[in-house]
Amino acid sequence: MVKFDLEADRERVMHGGPWMLFDHYLIVRPWSPEFVTSATKVDSTLVWIRFPSLGVMFYDESVLLTIALAIGKPVKVDLNTLNMTRGRFARVCVEINLNEPVVGRFFLNGVWYNVEYERLHLLCSSCGCYGHVLRNCPHATRPELTSHGVGEQEVTEQQSGEPPHSAVSAASMGEESASQVRGDIAPDPHGDWLIVKRQNRKHNIGKPFSKGRSASHNGITEIKERDRNMQDYPHEGCAT
Repeated sequence: MVKFDLEADRERVMHGGPWMLFDHYLIVRPWSPEFVTSATKVDSTLVWIRFPSLGVMFYDESVLLTIALAIGKPVKVDLNTLNMTRGRFARVCVEINLNEPVVGRFFLNGVWYNVEYERLHLLCSSCGCYGHVLRNCPHATRPELTSHGVGEQEVTEQQSGEPPHSAVSAASMGEESASQVRGDIAPDPHGDWLIVKRQNRKHNIGKPFSKGRSASHNGITEIKERDRNMQDYPHEGCAT
């Protein structure tokens, strides 16, 4: 529990998120007398989502917030997206319900776009539910294999005529709400694209160092050896 002396600091913490702690989202909520730590259940969280390959003509705050309405409760758009400094994806902060499957795709102007979620490590790529990974998914069903001859197999899956609830359409952005419009059936509502994979930064391994410098583990250049060598020679202007 945290107490603030200034109202401005409290507002910044409450509404300036989402906040990260050890690569996980930190849930921030106002304190109430009924709050019990052991009985508290986290039902929602703020999360950064990405719309990869979305055209820059949609990089407008009102348009992106309308699209985000199909995923959850829109909060804000990343400044890098509004300034168009990054063109590979649009980034929006939304509040999602952790008790429901996440939205994996949305339909816009005849094209299906993937939705990526940052730092939701326990997000299943099969059912889209939060709290477990693919190998522990209770809803995952193995496809039925039917043999039709030597070396021939046909995979049959149950298909329904209804579009998946986790793939929604945002093609109509007029008076109609984004939660009421639906597009064509998406082939795969969820997949490996759901979780943003962080790229490991490559360190300069094996790179030669400059002359007169030696390496250290903490990144600080040590010059002790050079100073020690200079002490073996007389300084100019000094009597020896």
